[in-house]
Amino acid sequence: MRMNFVHLCLVLALLACVRANFTLPPDIQKCNTSDPNFNTCAVVSFNKLVHLGVTGIPSISIKPLDPIFLTQVCFVSSPGSPISMDVQLQNATVYGFANLRVVSTQGTNINNNVIAMKGVIPQMRVLSNYSMDGSIMGLSLERFGTVDIVFYNYTINYQSYHYPVVKNNLTYLTVRNISLDTEYHGGNVAYTTDQATSTLGITDDDINNVINQNLGDIYNEYEATVNAAILSVISTSVVGFNNEVSREELFVK
Repeated sequence: MRMNFVHLCLVLALLACVRANFTLPPDIQKCNTSDPNFNTCAVVSFNKLVHLGVTGIPSISIKPLDPIFLTQVCFVSSPGSPISMDVQLQNATVYGFANLRVVSTQGTNINNNVIAMKGVIPQMRVLSNYSMDGSIMGLSLERFGTVDIVFYNYTINYQSYHYPVVKNNLTYLTVRNISLDTEYHGGNVAYTTDQATSTLGITDDDINNVINQNLGDIYNEYEATVNAAILSVISTSVVGFNNEVSREELFVK
């Protein structure tokens, strides 16, 4: 029984040390939630907070988000879609989040425990191994190799819902739910084939031309999977940050 108590004391002491090692940089301004210009202030502060989170905060176990490493992402097309192509990305590396700019915080309502923002990544790049099977616009495809994907002005719309938890007279906005969607504004895909099956005579240029001509439609087909992949990566950082940084450190009511 005593050993359990000692262990508990050690754990609490370590947690206290971890939290004591992290304070927000002094240039992050607290925004007044009753100020008519709250959103103007929030855009500036959220940009600094996002940059802080993307570069990583080791003292509260938040890992860097640029680059992002994804072991596997599976894209499965909808029944009846002209894009009847299943694609798997393996060992993907995603670059670009370090340049994410928050351009709007419309929808943020701290009194209702809602945080919202729109961010734009000027150029997001994905390098990955891939395998594909199916057809697009009548072109039959079955092959695997490497792919280089670039999206321009890639837009992320983020909204999180919280419930307040009071600890040591400070309020922490514990995450209840996060929603996220993305917007495609142009891009380019370059597939390189290591091996092809049942697609004799179809070159990489043929595939790339067809895919790039229809890239907007292809993105719309797989957008839900893309959103889920991004959300799975950032949610850990969002939850960790909100559990460690109080509302009073970020906002003035």
